[in-house]
Amino acid sequence: MQKKIDRVIRQLEFDKVRGKLVRYTCSPWGAERALSLLPFKTYDEVERAQKETSEACAILRESSSPMSVVKEIRQILGRAEKGGFLQGEELRLIGDFLYALQKLKRSFQKDFFQKKAPLLSALALEIDLLPHLYQAIERAIDKDGSVLDKASPKLFSLRRKKINLQERIQERMERYLKDPSLKKVLQELLITIRNNRYVLPLKQEYRQALPGIVHDQSASGATLFVEPLPVVELHNELQQAKKEEEIEIERILRELSSAVAAETESLIRSVELYGYLDFTFSKGHYSLEIDAIEPRLNKDRTLKIVQGRHPLLGARAVPVDFHIGDSFQTLVITGPNTGGKTVTLKTVGLFVLMAQSGMHLPAAIGTEMPLYNGVYVDIGDEQNIEQSLSTFSGHLNNIIEILKYAGSKSLVLLDELGAGTDPQEG
Repeated sequence: MQKKIDRVIRQLEFDKVRGKLVRYTCSPWGAERALSLLPFKTYDEVERAQKETSEACAILRESSSPMSVVKEIRQILGRAEKGGFLQGEELRLIGDFLYALQKLKRSFQKDFFQKKAPLLSALALEIDLLPHLYQAIERAIDKDGSVLDKASPKLFSLRRKKINLQERIQERMERYLKDPSLKKVLQELLITIRNNRYVLPLKQEYRQALPGIVHDQSASGATLFVEPLPVVELHNELQQAKKEEEIEIERILRELSSAVAAETESLIRSVELYGYLDFTFSKGHYSLEIDAIEPRLNKDRTLKIVQGRHPLLGARAVPVDFHIGDSFQTLVITGPNTGGKTVTLKTVGLFVLMAQSGMHLPAAIGTEMPLYNGVYVDIGDEQNIEQSLSTFSGHLNNIIEILKYAGSKSLVLLDELGAGTDPQEG
């Protein structure tokens, strides 16, 4: 059955329309909803989806979108829920998402939004902002994902200690460079680094002139890179402070990871709501782009299109009027080649899929759509290569399937019956 649905979506180019929606999404979850969009089955679902799209349009006509660009966090949440350790960059993504939720909810708390979009406002106001988690992340994690000094008093103290030790080491090393008695024993008057330690380039023959630890030597052996003994102790203190800093940073990150884990259920719910609202606003954006309207829904089988334009043809689209289901249930379209018969069929089918998926239609007021329980299509030349069927046989197989599954509440679109064989035989 899924293959049949996919074929209808492909033949009517609904997949391309879904791709248009993706361009307007701000989140991976909104994009996923757009790409997997399918027609709803019940009248209430279609009606609500249409009204939500209309509400998004109403907001976008007079205001900017309340949606912000956010990145994927579901895998991060899944790992946190299992007790995983989150890095600073991952916590920053969660903090950015929580900030986007704040911006979204603030927008929907305005009278303008609630008046124009009551359905969407009700969804947005369900979002739990988790202020305690947001504040904890903001206090500890910088914009680049690094851990801030103010994340804890201990970390602040350790980093001040590091800076102080580094300054003392630098000062002590510079004293050696300024010492007149050492000018002749140093190969160059500069401080360099070996094994993450500050060293001086000492001439080999003056090794005893500067007590300290040799960390390296030049290729020729003429130069030794020596860390003076008074600096060794300072370096050891610095390394100890760095280790303590790493331990404190890990403690902070683990604490924040646990805080995220405790709120994963709420965060996942917020991800779902954000994705749904993002997807809905993408429908609103697309509706405005193609100058579309909310079609009137009816519970009988009347399909009426007034000045309908195929959404993928842009300015090249020729408006078409079409109706079926009131006084007749079957319609045959005839005319010359390139007269627009196939485009008309595709427009009708695509309009049905779009309308039942909650999308507006590029048509004029007066357009009506019923609710179909299935759309069946045989359009174009789709040979079944795997079964080595001819074009004509492929069409026959499609029609046999349509006859098997279609009913009185189905829409059936057949293009060029008998195509692919001798016209008389067809």
